Amino acid sequence: MTVAGLSASGQPMDLSDPSVAPGTTITDIQVLSTNHTIKLTPYAQNPSGINMGLTTDMQFDALGRTLLTSLDGRIHLIDSAGDIQATPWITTPSADGFANLSEPFDYGLTSIALHPDFHNTGSAGYGKFYTVEANNTPPAGGFDSDFDHPFYGYHENGTIFTKGEHESVLAEYTTTAPGASTLSLGTDTTRRVLATFHQEHHGHNIGDLAFGPDNLLYVTSGDGGNATDYENNSSSPDNAYGKILRIDPLTLTNTADRSVFSVDGEARFSVPTDNPHYDGGTIGAEDMVFVYGARNPYRISFDGDDAYVSETGQANIESIKSFNVSDVLSGDSAGDFGWGLLEGSFIYLGNHSSDSTHHRVGGPTNLIPPTSVGKVLADYDPVTNPNPMVQFITHPNGTIANNESGTTRNTAIMRELTDEEVARLLAIVNGPVNDLPVFEYDQTDGVSPIGGFVYRGSELPELYGQYIFGEFQGVGEEFDEEGRTVGDGGRLLYGDPTGTPGSNTVFQMLIDPDGEELPYRITGFAQDANGELILVGIDETFSGVLLSITATVAELLAGDYNGNGIVDAADYTVWQDSFGSTTDLAADGNGNGVIDAADYTVWQDNFGNTNLPASTIIPEPSVALCLLAPLLMTSRRSGRCSRTRRI
Repeated sequence: MTVAGLSASGQPMDLSDPSVAPGTTITDIQVLSTNHTIKLTPYAQNPSGINMGLTTDMQFDALGRTLLTSLDGRIHLIDSAGDIQATPWITTPSADGFANLSEPFDYGLTSIALHPDFHNTGSAGYGKFYTVEANNTPPAGGFDSDFDHPFYGYHENGTIFTKGEHESVLAEYTTTAPGASTLSLGTDTTRRVLATFHQEHHGHNIGDLAFGPDNLLYVTSGDGGNATDYENNSSSPDNAYGKILRIDPLTLTNTADRSVFSVDGEARFSVPTDNPHYDGGTIGAEDMVFVYGARNPYRISFDGDDAYVSETGQANIESIKSFNVSDVLSGDSAGDFGWGLLEGSFIYLGNHSSDSTHHRVGGPTNLIPPTSVGKVLADYDPVTNPNPMVQFITHPNGTIANNESGTTRNTAIMRELTDEEVARLLAIVNGPVNDLPVFEYDQTDGVSPIGGFVYRGSELPELYGQYIFGEFQGVGEEFDEEGRTVGDGGRLLYGDPTGTPGSNTVFQMLIDPDGEELPYRITGFAQDANGELILVGIDETFSGVLLSITATVAELLAGDYNGNGIVDAADYTVWQDSFGSTTDLAADGNGNGVIDAADYTVWQDNFGNTNLPASTIIPEPSVALCLLAPLLMTSRRSGRCSRTRRI
């Protein structure tokens, strides 16, 4: 990865000197390999052989059932026996006009969220669920959306494009039969539109829904651009794009802590008055904003008060962002992911012109490492050291390179940060809460993170508390005849989210070949009531794949009582500490249900054996331990330790 702002030795450079040119190479931020292996097993059966289509999201209900969404608008039910029902649970209006959508996974039915009280009879949330859908059929005169995209159009060589013009639709469904195997719109189920969002482009739309610890609905909204942050959508909290929105869909009257958003006199939802940008006036986009500065926050999940959001990068960096609900409400967190100025924890060098038709430009020379950011910003002084970092590229006449025709980019001129931009970065990096990403990695290691969950299950105890997520695809990107992305398949990743933001390590899981292969593309994750994870994806035929993430069954090594791959003195300690037990059977080498002298013999006869690589050094057991063994045997159950050989 090439970045601006470091010398060849890795030290910060003085970017206020115009003679300093960006382009110094530093070590990539890489995903590290691990020896942790998991096994993928089929989650559900498909007895009817239905084509599930481009599967996107899953939700579990209190009856042990699973709801599965497909991009074409269908929601399928997987019953408690694990069978996918042939008839859709419900088909949403996203199916209308879906054949006109040409870009898989960018929009359509991308998310479903059951209200936490979905099955609680008598509660306000009974029978209610929420979806992110798409409307691809504009009325005469064009869309009249509740929230309009501030961007004027994609400017490339003077041409304005409106590729994929459509609406993202946030909808609420209410059913009188939440336990039914199928629902019928207009009979037992009604649909209500909460909000529509005009989208100029196929990418970076409304992506995901999740109810937080406060039972409020959190909505992830991309910046609406095909690539970079046009018109500063993300950088400013005054619009609905590039944000995490927070709303109350149930309260439809004004209260002391809720203000209603209405369209033509119809109450759609309310906004909590403690939202950070609520101003007390007529409810608009800014009042909904909980976190801003997002680029394409495709997936969100909660672990208690902490939210984790996957962010697709622009030029170089992929990341997982996080916010704590209480920290945002208190102001300790800036509630700003930084996009427009930051890509991950790196300064993003793009176009930021006063001319609204200019186009931000990213690239491999456009990043400054986070250590440089912190150092330079700490030295900032509005009098003695104003605008300490030169970091944006402006194209004077707005003409942008056309990659297909090979048009040459105009010569760039550099400008410095404004005081407002420096203040924004200071709030992110140096506030009471550090708002840099929980995880990040270079695009040489992946190009589209798909957010997962903090693992709280029991199947993989060594990963308890780790954040498990995926990559939609690898770094080898190609296109088929229909323009769909093909190439390297997805990956499973994990890391410890409790470390220092901006510096946590990401690891790649190994996949047990005795189980299922990773899907061709990973599109989402689901977490069941026991904290176990299910992976949602598609295969090479663009059909849905559902896989449980389970523990691999390692080949047992006789006498390896602690499971570290080598029979050594540590296994003797396991045997010794559990001698006589009929419940703690890790050292039951002969499988007779009791830890006894025979299990010592198993350890003794296999001492030194290993299934580790040949280069591993095999430690020898302590002589003292072996001398103690006969005494232990005599005092407890057997004198067979007389067979102990001298070492």
